[in-house]
Amino acid sequence: MSLTEEWLIDGYNVYHAWRRSERALTLGDYLSRLADIASSPAPSGSARRFLVVLDGAGDDADLTPYCTDRCRVVRSGRVSADTCMERLIFELKAVRLLTLVSDDRAVRQLAIGAGCRCLGAAEFIAQQAAHRRERANDQETRRMLNENRFNRPFEKLL
Repeated sequence: MSLTEEWLIDGYNVYHAWRRSERALTLGDYLSRLADIASSPAPSGSARRFLVVLDGAGDDADLTPYCTDRCRVVRSGRVSADTCMERLIFELKAVRLLTLVSDDRAVRQLAIGAGCRCLGAAEFIAQQAAHRRERANDQETRRMLNENRFNRPFEKLL
């Protein structure tokens, strides 16, 4: 039985970092991408569950299309996302292994002190891109094996 990896994500922090490399990325596209990432197996083969915290109050109904059994998106309400995540770190850490994704130094230090694994936004984005490339290569290899019954990559060079 594999464990489920629990991830607490500073929503706007990671979104703005991702927009630095992909200017056209909308908030909806970003949240859909996180839901897709959460639904795919982690590099370790275990399942992942994301909790994405967005700053501010508002109607959570507009976030419902992006919520799945593996990805939940919540607003921080009247407190900042950092304050909300600090509370969640202690609630979730008591029962699960937890990874925090944020560039906020104070929240990261608190999470490290609580025994959480921490990733910066850029590190998380790079990790997901590498994992996506690896999955694409695996799919190509499987396709080639099914077509040829064995892998002969040298034929492409002929």
